[in-house]
Amino acid sequence: MRQALGQAGAGKQGHYKNTSYSLVGNGRFTPTIGANPTIGTIDQEEKVQETKIEVIFPETIQTKVIQSMLNAHPYEEPAYNVQLIENHVETFGLGRVGTLEKPISLKEFTANVKEKFDLDGLRLVAEDESKQIQRVAICGGSGEKFFRDALKKQADVYITGDVYYHTGHDMLTEGLAVIDPGHYIEQLCKPKLVEKFNQWKQENNWDIIFIESEINTNPFKFS
Repeated sequence: MRQALGQAGAGKQGHYKNTSYSLVGNGRFTPTIGANPTIGTIDQEEKVQETKIEVIFPETIQTKVIQSMLNAHPYEEPAYNVQLIENHVETFGLGRVGTLEKPISLKEFTANVKEKFDLDGLRLVAEDESKQIQRVAICGGSGEKFFRDALKKQADVYITGDVYYHTGHDMLTEGLAVIDPGHYIEQLCKPKLVEKFNQWKQENNWDIIFIESEINTNPFKFS
């Protein structure tokens, strides 16, 4: 049972795997007509020494863990309880922050962004295009609401899409230069996502084929 739970991904804590807690006790049950008990007789109460096994797992694999438990358990109707615990879990940010090898002007950097993303145009929120920038934050899609997080990371310029008019003024007020190349820049992550999904597929034995989409869903064009 512990092996089945561990193979399903339960019991992972930091750099440890297959962690569990066991408690021995007595279980009682009475099989009724239609039951096919592993132990016991129809209409007779049975007392069995049992071991309760407790494991933790992320909610995302709950169905897999329960099914693995049911498949491995010798009982026809094993009893189980799923309890939500609000422990600290590993989290991942939506964006990235990095530092250029050497400072360059905002105007030059903006031109580089336009070229790398193969864009016909973009929007720039800045008062001085000659400003030297080196610390860069980026968030694909609609990340304008995270601009203060970019400031906390001491970014000189923030690349993201869907910047609103009033938020643009807030950005200017707080001294952050922002490049808005559009929401669709997030499409650059597709190859990396497919790579990550295939890694998870191997780790979890998923019977799934991941295909990188070649469809352009950007509704905007510059004319």
